[in-house]
Amino acid sequence: MRVYLGSRDVERGQVAADELTREGAEVVAIALDVTDDASIVAAARHIEDREGLLDVLVSNAGVLHRVPALETDAANMLATYDVNVFGTVRTIHAFLPLLQRSPHPRIINITSTSASMTLTSDPATPFGQSDTIVAYASSKAAVTMISLQYAMPSGVTPRNPILRSMRRRRAISQPISTAMPARAR
Repeated sequence: MRVYLGSRDVERGQVAADELTREGAEVVAIALDVTDDASIVAAARHIEDREGLLDVLVSNAGVLHRVPALETDAANMLATYDVNVFGTVRTIHAFLPLLQRSPHPRIINITSTSASMTLTSDPATPFGQSDTIVAYASSKAAVTMISLQYAMPSGVTPRNPILRSMRRRRAISQPISTAMPARAR
């Protein structure tokens, strides 16, 4: 399986790719900034030119700016949502044609347990004690909802990949496809 590791910092991406390659993986570092449409399109073209299709897209970009809740403003929310939410949507749409060529396409969006309303409303949890992650937690909740909406049964067809949303340490419990493709490129 060949993995394309997208990174806005190409040098750091190459270091990570080299480390994974030493461990036996086939990893290619590519430039990818989810806030830059041209960067996303260039990454999709790079993969299209070399592979022709994409079996699995993992969306893991994210930023966290710790700002107290009462000091969180629209600029902080917009900067966070631009990467965590809109970056996810931009990337999905740019790579969708490549995914649609795969016999078993999958999109995996990484969210966070900090997006859990249950945990955030429980003062016994770390998330219920922190008021500095308003933008981050709400953006990751939005990614979970986006994943659910993309995966709605009425939209699932052979040409429309099923999405999966993962939180760190555990998968969300909603009925989203958890099957990974038998064939990965």
